[in-house]
Amino acid sequence: MNTAANTFYEDRLETLASAYANDGYAVVKHPAAEQLPFDLFGYVPDLLAIKGDSGLIVEARTSAACTSVDHFHAIAQEIAEHPGWRFVLVTVDDADVANLPDRAGDLPTWAQLIEKLNQVDALVDDGALEPAYSTWGVCSR
Repeated sequence: MNTAANTFYEDRLETLASAYANDGYAVVKHPAAEQLPFDLFGYVPDLLAIKGDSGLIVEARTSAACTSVDHFHAIAQEIAEHPGWRFVLVTVDDADVANLPDRAGDLPTWAQLIEKLNQVDALVDDGALEPAYSTWGVCSR
C-alpha cells in the first residue's frame, strides 16, 4: 500500500475503532495474536472489540473489489464456534459508521440470509434483475 493509501486506511480504521469505542467496546487496533481471545491459526484482524464476555473480530479491507470472501469463510466459522463472538468484514472506503454491525440493531441470521439469497436467485433466473436487486437490498445494510 502506498503512503497516501495507507494514511487513508489508518484514518478510516481509526473512525471504525472510535465508533465501536463510543458504543462501549474496548478496542485494540492491529492486535497481536496473543491478544486474541482464542487461536485463529495465524490470522490477526485489524480490530479487536470487546464488550463484557463477547466481542467482534473486525477485518477492514481497503476495497470490496479485492476481498475474497472464501478466504474469510473459515475464519468466520472458527469465530462462530465461540459464543458471543462474531467476525465482521467491512471495507474502509465505504463503511458508514452509523450502520456498522452491532451498531444498527439486530443483524439477519444465516438462515435469513440464505432464504433471501434463494429469493434473489429465483428472481434472477426469471430475468427480474431490478426486483432481485431490491430484494437483496432489503436484507443488506
